[in-house]
Amino acid sequence: MIRSLEAEEDWPFFEPDCALSQSRRSLIRPLSQQGASAFWEAHISSDRLARHPMLLPRHHWLASGIQEPDRLRDISRNAPAAPMHASVTALLVEEFGLNNEEEVFFVLMKERIYATEFGLFSAYWEQFLMLGDEGPFLFHPPTGRYAQFSPHGRLSFGTRAG
Repeated sequence: MIRSLEAEEDWPFFEPDCALSQSRRSLIRPLSQQGASAFWEAHISSDRLARHPMLLPRHHWLASGIQEPDRLRDISRNAPAAPMHASVTALLVEEFGLNNEEEVFFVLMKERIYATEFGLFSAYWEQFLMLGDEGPFLFHPPTGRYAQFSPHGRLSFGTRAG
C-alpha cells in the first residue's frame, strides 16, 4: 500500500536545493490513498468523517497536544535559518529518542501520509513541511510519540494516550 514518489505530487523531494540523492529519496515511502486511510483509521481516528489534524475534536489525543508548550518559541526569536534547522533537528532527536533507522510517519491528512526513517525525517523536516503546513505531525506508533507542526510555526510534542 505504498506508492512511488512522483516529481509533481512530492515536489519538495525533487527540488535541486533539497540535495536528496536517489538512494535517500527511496527511503521516503508515500502511502497510497487506501494505505493512508487504513493507517489513519488504525492509529489516528476511527471516525470516518475525521480526515484532517486541524479538524479533530478538542477531546482527541492529538488536539490536546496543542496545549503543550511551544518548544520553538525560545529558539526562534531572531535565529538565522541554519541554527533554526539544527535546533529543530535536536529537539526531534531529544523528544523522540529513536534510532535513525526507526520508521516514523509524517501525517498531513487521512489520505496523505509518508513513511520514512527517523534520521531522514530529522535531516529533511523542512522539505516534508513544504508538502503542507496545516497541522501535520510526525508519529511513531510503537511509542505513541508525536510532534505537531502548526501553521504558525509552533512545534508541540506529546504522547498518544491509550
